[in-house]
Amino acid sequence: MTSNSYPTPHHFLLLQAGLLKKESAKKAWNIFTKHTDLQDMDPVSYSLLPLVYQNMRTAHGETLHIPKSIYKHTWALNSRLIAAANRVSELLASHNIPSTFIKGAALLKDVYQDIGARVIGDVDVLIPLQDAKKAACLLFDAGWISTEGITKETIDGFIRRTHALLLKHPDGNIIDLHWHALEESGLDELLASFPKNVPVSIEDHLLHTLFHGTKFSPFPLIRWVADATKIVETHPQLDWDFFFEEAERLRIRSIIDAPLHYLQRHQFASIPRFKKHQGTPFEKKYMLYHNRKRSVLLAEFYDHYYALKRTSTSRVPLLRLPQFIMQKKALRSWRELFAFSWHTLKKKSRHLFFTR
Repeated sequence: MTSNSYPTPHHFLLLQAGLLKKESAKKAWNIFTKHTDLQDMDPVSYSLLPLVYQNMRTAHGETLHIPKSIYKHTWALNSRLIAAANRVSELLASHNIPSTFIKGAALLKDVYQDIGARVIGDVDVLIPLQDAKKAACLLFDAGWISTEGITKETIDGFIRRTHALLLKHPDGNIIDLHWHALEESGLDELLASFPKNVPVSIEDHLLHTLFHGTKFSPFPLIRWVADATKIVETHPQLDWDFFFEEAERLRIRSIIDAPLHYLQRHQFASIPRFKKHQGTPFEKKYMLYHNRKRSVLLAEFYDHYYALKRTSTSRVPLLRLPQFIMQKKALRSWRELFAFSWHTLKKKSRHLFFTR
């Protein structure tokens, strides 16, 4: 397991405090607070504190004051975000565009059963691909602004080459309008068609959580452990046969095996026994680019290139890589590109370009 989305010992204690039963949770929290300054923690730790408070709110003690404060703050922010996303859904529905929430926002009500228990930075709204342009234009007219400078004039090409449009409202709320559920939809037609149904089944929510959550991210996505545990815990009727069949249909079975084994081994969730799956060529290629210590830029270009290749009627040259780097790093000329590359090599700051 080489992705940075698996918990460190430090974060593992927080997950135990947020997910285990009373005495085990209390023991983990006491160990955590004994070795940690609650006033000086990393962002990932802070993001797990609402979950800790939800699980231990009946306990008493000064050490829960900070989790309680962050929980209340999260509850207020999430309430505002969900209200804004509901207005977006109503606007889309009034124009006959079906929509559903995915990722964190979808789990708050039915899985966490507490709007303040999980931090969400935005609300991910999934719509059909054929309605993407219409929906984006409706939201532009309603005052939402693309964070990437996309307009009605440029939305067609943007839809062809990527999976979602990040929009911000002047009131500060943010939504991520998806026409594909997965960023990797450009790699494969099967991933582009996931999920098959709207609303999304609980099995597909779990599949999405494991696949999306366990890849490399600059901000480690270890909340997938809590999301997956809560999904399994609150849905004992979950259809595991359908879940594994769907994973094999999408050719991502071997990718999700590792996080499932992690949940089993650490007893976070009751997962039925299953045999390790031999990866397909696609899975091996995906894990090479996303789960190992390779270039972040090259992994992003890999997705971008195959999205263009899948949707373009003409040949897509690999010479697009320099232009892609210039766009991602906001470089304005070939001279700046050369200077950036030279500086990266000369200073041996390989993490800027070559490694994660």
